[in-house]
Amino acid sequence: MPLLPHDPATGTAPDERADALTAAGAVAWSFRPAERRFRLLGGALLGYGLAGSEAPLPLRMLRDRVDAGDRERLWREARTVLEGVRPWLAVEFRARRPDGSLGWLRADGRRAGTGREARLHGLLMDVTTRREAAEAYRRAVQRAGAGIWQWDRQTDRFRGDRVTATLFGRSASDDPMDLGAFLELLTPDSRSHVRATLASVLDGRGTFDLEYAVRLPDGSARWLASRGSAVVDAEGHVTGLQGVTLDTTARHRAEDALRTAQKMDAVGRVAGGVAHEINNMMTVILGFAEVLQSRPEADEEYRQDLEEIRRAAERSAEISRQLLAFSRKALVQPTLVDPNLVLREMGNVLRRLLGDEARTALALAESLPPVRIDRGQLEQVCMNLALNARDAMPRGGTLTVRTREEALLAPRRGPQGHGEIRPGRYVVCAFEDTGVGMTPEVQARLFEPFFTTKPPGQGTGLGLATAYGIIKQAGGYIFVESAAGAGSTFTLYLPVARLAPGERVGDAPDHRHPRPRSSGTVLIVEDEPAVRHVTRRTLEADGFRVLEAGDGREALAVLESLPAPPDAIVCDIFMPEMGGHELARRLEVRWPRLPVLLISGYTEDERARRGAAPRGVEVLQKPFPPAALAERVRLMVAAARAG
Repeated sequence: MPLLPHDPATGTAPDERADALTAAGAVAWSFRPAERRFRLLGGALLGYGLAGSEAPLPLRMLRDRVDAGDRERLWREARTVLEGVRPWLAVEFRARRPDGSLGWLRADGRRAGTGREARLHGLLMDVTTRREAAEAYRRAVQRAGAGIWQWDRQTDRFRGDRVTATLFGRSASDDPMDLGAFLELLTPDSRSHVRATLASVLDGRGTFDLEYAVRLPDGSARWLASRGSAVVDAEGHVTGLQGVTLDTTARHRAEDALRTAQKMDAVGRVAGGVAHEINNMMTVILGFAEVLQSRPEADEEYRQDLEEIRRAAERSAEISRQLLAFSRKALVQPTLVDPNLVLREMGNVLRRLLGDEARTALALAESLPPVRIDRGQLEQVCMNLALNARDAMPRGGTLTVRTREEALLAPRRGPQGHGEIRPGRYVVCAFEDTGVGMTPEVQARLFEPFFTTKPPGQGTGLGLATAYGIIKQAGGYIFVESAAGAGSTFTLYLPVARLAPGERVGDAPDHRHPRPRSSGTVLIVEDEPAVRHVTRRTLEADGFRVLEAGDGREALAVLESLPAPPDAIVCDIFMPEMGGHELARRLEVRWPRLPVLLISGYTEDERARRGAAPRGVEVLQKPFPPAALAERVRLMVAAARAG
């Protein structure tokens, strides 16, 4: 039985028109409500053969084929056009095939005539394939975590799938949002941009590609990206919007972490450069202060004044050391360390730092593998975090230190999505306080040097920056989790150390040598004249004969002019023309037993650079007391003579 025998109601060339419509995959239709009958002209739809017929067919035949769930909606849409509410009809509905399965039809049409002559006429098309493709696309989009939605301009209502509701912190059972409610969900920074873009799309029938932040009902924020276009009717009028929305919060957090890392790296380079210059000057000040103090004609008042100068220089040197630790350019001596042992031995120190109104609790794992880090620097990190906890608990509280081992088989986002932790085995140390907590704005700048929430004069803002640099230099990670009024947790991830054969926890390089005679010749290679001068004065006072050069190339020229090499070379690491490492490598080729002491205010990526330096080359960090320099040179010269 045909779905609907047809007659185009025009009476002109029905066979030719039917052939044309069949080729286009469409059926022409006409409906007279006064007669409650309709006519069709065309080919086959949904498996029904459509043959021409002079007799119009009763409305019940169409009703019987339309799925019961769509009948009321189809009639409601047709009535709005017949009553002049809307000028056109555009509706899709389900109809049953001869085998009982459902397919999709689309009816497009408009009104003609008035009164009893009023009728609807238009085209009917099978859109099952398109609808199935759209459904497949919808499922694919949902599998990708995206939501699909539409906004109707006439009703001012958004309708979307379950994923869309979840993205906006709503449930599928909630009433549809209007445009105003949607805009209210946006953060103020996003709202004006989204409003302007959507207004432009509604006016110009364009597309949109938006990224914005929303505030969810629980108070948290989420970044979303929406892409779509305007919905346009046959007359060219924009009737709404349609699009897909995807959660981009993770990407934004990754980008924020990258920007933070880049900013910290840039600040670190500046801090390292500043510390380098400070260390040069502090070396000069400390050196000459000690030289002047050693003069026999200096009276007691004069010596006390010099002592104040020396103390001020040492305090400045301590600040520069913290800057170097932050910038990861500090000269360190990593050894195998048991974090549990360090924390147990520091228990009393931490309790004293916290004071009488706060308490310390250690919740340490039964056993931990060792990590490779400078023990003194790890202790400094622990003290800095304890001091930060003390300041966050002015009325008392508890600092709980927890340790555990953790193995990551795949990269993992850090707490709250900040940064990424590489796969590997880690010792995790968490410092949890019950203090006042921090806002997100404070957390974003927490590890910046000189950033502090304390009043002027009550802190340098270097404590947490120093901790950040030390942990990074050790190949680890440091994160903070906090909320205003809810305390803070600082979590350290330190990579488990790989042990060399026979290596044990606590092993350290053995620098013990027999005490040498204070004699011999030393070549000083230093581009800073003031540092070169005080170094020469120091070594001459200790009995050495001193030669000078301003850089590596000049040093090679001096060496070529000597009948025999000097007993030792004291050389700055970073100099123009030729630095200390390059000079040391060239000296090793010709004089492999010549002792070389490298000195520097900082050593950029020190581990990699020291790995490239010749074996046996020692390093002394600026600023240093003159006595320490003289002692180190004496030991090196004595060891070379004894060997």
